[in-house]
Amino acid sequence: MPRPGADEDIHGSLHTSIRLPTNVPPKIIVEPVLKPHTVFRVTFATSRHDREALLRSLTSNRELRRKPRKVELVYGILHFAISTWTSEEAARANARTWPQNGDHIMRLELAPGLGFCVDRPRDGSTHRTLWAPTGRILQCVAELKSA
Repeated sequence: MPRPGADEDIHGSLHTSIRLPTNVPPKIIVEPVLKPHTVFRVTFATSRHDREALLRSLTSNRELRRKPRKVELVYGILHFAISTWTSEEAARANARTWPQNGDHIMRLELAPGLGFCVDRPRDGSTHRTLWAPTGRILQCVAELKSA
């Protein structure tokens, strides 16, 4: 019988501990955006007028009602965020490696004081996780380019 308050994983079994996979950091630090911050996101939207495609690509897996996967099974908070990149080149490389993510790159200009949060970067990483309401992120779309 499970102990009170014990959480079951998505497969129904109880864990007393887990080991982090080698590519998963031992911790994630989330910080508010305190100064203007530029990030890039891969998308299928081809223009700023393609509202439906923009909204879909700025929506978290949780909001899209997708099941948690990969690292989201370890860090549930990531299920509520979107992946972004620190440079257009890094986003373009992601689009080439994972064409199912999109064929365009959007530049997002994040302003401080609007509730945006990003993860603290790991050494050498160009990936940034972004937390914010979808509509607020949509207001930050500055440019779209073909990948």
